[in-house]
This record gives sequence, C-alpha cells and structure tokens, in this order.
Amino acid sequence: AMRILPFLAALCLLAMDKPRPDAPLPRQGMDHALFFAVSDYQDNSLDMPQPLQNANDLAGELERRFGFRTEVVANPTQAQIRQKLYEYKTKYDSGELPRDGQLLVFFTGHGVKEFGQGYFLPADVKQADIFGTGLPYDQWRNFINEINCAHILVAVDACYSVTFDPDWTTKSGSDPASRFNRPGELSEADRILDNHRQYPARLFFTSDSQEDVTPGRSNFARKLLDGLANHRSAAPFLTANELFASYVSKAQPTPRAGDFGRDDPRSNFLFFYVATTNVGDVRADRDAFQRAQTDGTLTAYRQYLRYYPNGDFLHTAQGEIARLEAEERELIAWQQAKTANTARAYADFVATYPASVYRQEAERRQAALAAAAPAQTTTPTTTPRPADGLTFIKGGSFDMGDVMGDKEYDNETVHRVTVGDFYLGRTEVTFAEYDRFCEATGREKPTDEGWGRSNRPVINVSWYEVVEYCNWLSSQQGLTAYYTIDKTRKDPNNTNSSDNLKWVVTPNRSANGYRLPAETEWEYAAREGGKKVRFGNGKDVIDPKDINFDASESYKKPYSVVGEYRRKTVPVGSLNSPNALGLHDMSGNVWEWCWDWYGSYPTGAQNNPQGADKGTDRVGRGGGWDGNPRLCRAADRGGWGPPGRNNNLGFRLARS
Repeated sequence: AMRILPFLAALCLLAMDKPRPDAPLPRQGMDHALFFAVSDYQDNSLDMPQPLQNANDLAGELERRFGFRTEVVANPTQAQIRQKLYEYKTKYDSGELPRDGQLLVFFTGHGVKEFGQGYFLPADVKQADIFGTGLPYDQWRNFINEINCAHILVAVDACYSVTFDPDWTTKSGSDPASRFNRPGELSEADRILDNHRQYPARLFFTSDSQEDVTPGRSNFARKLLDGLANHRSAAPFLTANELFASYVSKAQPTPRAGDFGRDDPRSNFLFFYVATTNVGDVRADRDAFQRAQTDGTLTAYRQYLRYYPNGDFLHTAQGEIARLEAEERELIAWQQAKTANTARAYADFVATYPASVYRQEAERRQAALAAAAPAQTTTPTTTPRPADGLTFIKGGSFDMGDVMGDKEYDNETVHRVTVGDFYLGRTEVTFAEYDRFCEATGREKPTDEGWGRSNRPVINVSWYEVVEYCNWLSSQQGLTAYYTIDKTRKDPNNTNSSDNLKWVVTPNRSANGYRLPAETEWEYAAREGGKKVRFGNGKDVIDPKDINFDASESYKKPYSVVGEYRRKTVPVGSLNSPNALGLHDMSGNVWEWCWDWYGSYPTGAQNNPQGADKGTDRVGRGGGWDGNPRLCRAADRGGWGPPGRNNNLGFRLARS
C-alpha cells in the first residue's frame, strides 16, 4: 500500500486554497488527447447529441487545467478513425510527438457486442454489417498498445465498452483492477514521478462493466469532467488512479478500469496541473470571493465571476447565484399572490413553493379568505389540492403506450389500462425539500453538479433513497408510511447483478403516505387523463419555451423546433410547461423514478397494474434536460438499477 509522505513545502502554501503548483517537468507539448465523438450517424435512428458535447467539454478542461493539446474528431467514419490513429502512430514513431509523453484516446458514441467481441460504431456503420463497418476493440487495442508513446490512457463511453478490457470475460461484476480501487492515493509524489519516467503505462476506463449503456443514458463523462475540473491536490498532478477511484467509479452504471498491453503496474497516467496562478493571484481570488460572501448579493457574486471566471470558487459562486435567483423569484411570486389576495392565489403559491418562509402566512391568509367566502350550494366538481402541493387526478381507463403511432421503440405496446384516483406532485421534488430530509437523517446531500439547489429538481438520488424519503416525509406529516423497507434480506425479485443492496421494499396499498407513482399512473397523468397527446405538456410538438430538453439542431426533427439546449436542470415550474392537470415538467428537466420493475407490456387489458414481478431496473419516465424529443414523449420508457444515481434523474411524489 502507498504511504502518504510529506511533499515539498513550496507546494503547500495555504491549507484552504493552495495554488496550482508548477509542474516538476517541462510539460509543454508533452501531453495529447485524441477524441473520437460520434453524435450524427448516417443511420439517423442512432443519432444522439451527448458524445460530441462531452468530448468538447473534456477537451476544454484538459487544455485549460492540464495543458493538454487536444483534437476532437467529430462524427468520424471508420476510415477516418483508422487514418487518424495511423497518423498519431507515425508521429510518435518519427519523434514528431514526444515518445516519453502521454496520450489519452477517448471513444464516445454507440457500441455493440457481437459473438463475444466488442465494436465501437463509427458514423458510417451499417447495422446489418457490424463486422465490416464497426471498429473491433480487439484489433485496435493492440494497435494503440504499439503506439510509441510511453503513457497511454484509453477511455470508452459506449454500450458494451467493457469489451475493450482484454480480460472482460474472466473478471466478475464491475471490479476494477486493484490499483484503481484506492481513493486518496495522492502521494509519495517523488516515487510516482520517478516511476512515471521509467515505466510505461497502458490503462483504460470504460463506462460499463457488463451492462448496456450509452452516452445518452450514462454519466460516465460527467464524473470524468467533475474530477478533471474540481480535484484539488497538494501534489502537482492528479493520478489516473485517483481520478477513477474518487470520481469516475461513482458513475452509474458502474464503470471499469484496468490495464492492457505493455503496461507496467509501477507506472501511471498523470494529469499535471498547469501553473497559471501565483501566490498573489490565489490570494486575490480568495479575497474577492470573501468580499462577495460578505456582501451576499447577486451583484457581488456576479462581479466576482466577471473578474475570476475560472477562479477556485467558481462553482460555489454559481451555486450562490442560483440560490439567490430562486429566492428572488419566490419573493416576486409572494408579492403577486398578495396583490391578487385570493384563496386560489395563496394555494397556488404554497403548491409552487412548499418550502417557502412565507408558507405559514400564505396558508393563514388562504384559510381566512376561504372562511369569509359564501357557502357553496353545490358540490364542487373537482377535489381540492391538499396543502402539500399534490394535485388530485381522477382515475379512468385509457390506451397506454404508443398511441401516436411514432414507432420509436418496441417497448411501447398499446394496451388498455384502468387506474384509480390518486394524487400527484405538481412539480418534481426539489433540492430544498430533499435537503431537509438529509439534514434530519444525517446523510450526505446529493451533488447538484454546480448548477444550484433550492428550487431545482433534486438529482443524483437512487431509487432506494427515494423510497426512504417517501417514508420520512410521511412521518413528518403524520401519515402512514407506504413502504416497509427490510435491509436485512435480499429481494429474490431483484435480478440486477450490480445491485449489492437488493432491499426488500413492500408497499402497503392501504396506507395514505407518500409514494412513487406507478408507471401507469405517471403516463395517465402526463397525457392529461389518458388523452391522445405526445408530450407531458399536452402538446404534440415541443417548444423550447415549454420544455427543458435537448433542442439542438441535430434533434429538431421530427417532433421539435430548433432552440436552446440548456445543458442542465432549471427550477421546477419555471417554464411554460403545465399540462391541463396543472402538472409541470412531465416532459424534460429530469427523468422521474417510478415504482415498477421495468418489463414488457402485456397485450390485454389491466386494472391498476404495478409493473413486472421482477427485473433488473426500476422504471424512469419523462426524459431529462439532456434528452432528445424521442425520449421526452409521454410514452417513452427508461430504466435504471435501483442503486443508480444520475444528474438527469429525480422524482415526483404520489399519494393514494
């Protein structure tokens, strides 16, 4: 095991905010990164925007923070990938590129596994001829191994990327090589550097262990970017070991790491920090941020970012700005409610801002106005919303599935379903609401990816954490817990080999507590009581003003207009997206956990179905901020393992 030794005192200026130290070796031109990113395929059914965006984001961070020289090859054909790899090999063989340098090769796009062999899919792949048009990992892994560069790291973000591992068939589960399973391994810096000079490295990261995952569904690239952008160290470098153990390994599905070819286990792949700041710069950055904190206003934080757009407090400042903007919107909404001064206006305010400091006063005013109103002489035609912001949904029968005839996927078989009455949240559960649960139970709060908390939908929460939240909230409201959670046994109906928890979660269908909606209930509500509509805002065509989704050029057909791709969540209810039932963001913003195991639809009629009896994944619905229009349709179905967390996955509450 590695021991932590003291490093040079000059590298450890301040405990709280060390500057990035000078690299111990002249690194200019030593480190290169080559990206192959396929978003637009000649077979349009394979298109997805994430690969190219991920590649550009990672390349930018490698250049800015680590001084890499990067090249992003966008939408390459098989011939272009081969040509580019040969070009780099020739440059290293000739000495044009430094043989004692480092090369990162990143593949992102679709992948397949055919007859035990894995393939990366170039832009011109023909699905009927994978053998001839795909890029076989077995062949090109060997080619990359022979490139005359001392240190090579290959990262693959694609379906079945595990097949890049030469030993993937003999390894169990998602266990990485032991050298990648030691978080905190930052020093013996001198020894690491000496070994780096002497021994070659051939390492790889893959986005999956043995599961089917694409860059549109995984957060592998996001975790990789998080580590590159945010890791701080007293050492002048970040090791590949630390990057994987502390960041990449936290992605879902669980990634894999290992070595191949002529790797020497004594060596490593190192990301050397660029010396772009000196002591004075760091102190000025810190002092400016402290002034912004003392002032505590939007103007102060925005001014800090103008002067220090890449400062050490970038993400904290962005989070404070998001929080203050949310408070500003809440205050405006409260003033509007007071101006209207109606019971409905106060009820709507409470439903939209259930965690507001003005909630108690809004409920007092609402009750006073309701008491002063003339008594009703007729029975109301709708059930009022409860004070917790949930909306009453009158049950009924409808045709569930691909009623629009889109024929996007084969898992949307149309079948007749009847659902009973239920309540459903007007918005997705927010960070503000979920953070109270974390504080009350002493658990770690989920990361907000630097986008802000408050009224943004909570993300990076597992299905298990969500059902625990439901029971906790029920107890806070004096309701009967809906779930019985037994952590001492393994659920025999959970067939997910990567799930080490497998809690037995049993519903009490007579309880009045909070729960997740059944998949059937979710689609019925998204389609405004089972209407024949395509999206959860009650429309058949998406407008970016209504839905937070990927509105980039490559996805403007067939369901959307081209528009803004926001690349992150937005505060719940902040867009013009409620459907006729008053439900916000039923399409886009974040995917939403449901109760059901993911399984095939039946063909016959059903009454209040609860999904498959067993499975590997729990259902997610609605599409997310990074989803294309196909994935944001009300009929579309996603699925994640119960322990899975993702930055595009949250949830919405229901009650019986």
